[in-house]
Amino acid sequence: MESISLYCAILMSILFLSTGIDKFLRFHRHVASIKNYRIIHSALIKPAAITLGALEVSISLCLLIGKGHEIAVIIGLIMLITYTCAMVHQLRKGDKNLNCGCGGLIGNHTITWKSVGRNIFLIVCLLIVEAFTNEHYYTINTIIPTVLSSSLFVLITITALKLIEYKKVFNLK
Repeated sequence: MESISLYCAILMSILFLSTGIDKFLRFHRHVASIKNYRIIHSALIKPAAITLGALEVSISLCLLIGKGHEIAVIIGLIMLITYTCAMVHQLRKGDKNLNCGCGGLIGNHTITWKSVGRNIFLIVCLLIVEAFTNEHYYTINTIIPTVLSSSLFVLITITALKLIEYKKVFNLK
């Protein structure tokens, strides 16, 4: 089970790093996404955008090096649950033309119930990390092959999803 936990930690680290960096690289788009949810006072939107990006990068680094992973998992869970609740709230209100605001490898898509399902899967991944991670398991002999295989898995998954998306856009059968 420690192997699965390590794969989940690497997967979540890659995702949090990509989304956190994207929030800084496309800061104005991220600020607009937060503003569109209409759940944070306008004076707090920019500080929240900076904080969220910084937290995501920090969570990524903690999960990757295996130190402080407990607090990283807790903060990550709080963030993902909050994001998911915000999506559910908007979907239940009927506001289906809202950008998820994820960025990074996840991309920026209109929120759907699939987005909620994806976030629930990510929440489960973080719970697996917390439940089954042994900090002594993080060694160079386990990290490098796991990072490489996890990165390959993420790359193949994203490529497959993009191919499906292009197939729909160009009406290919």
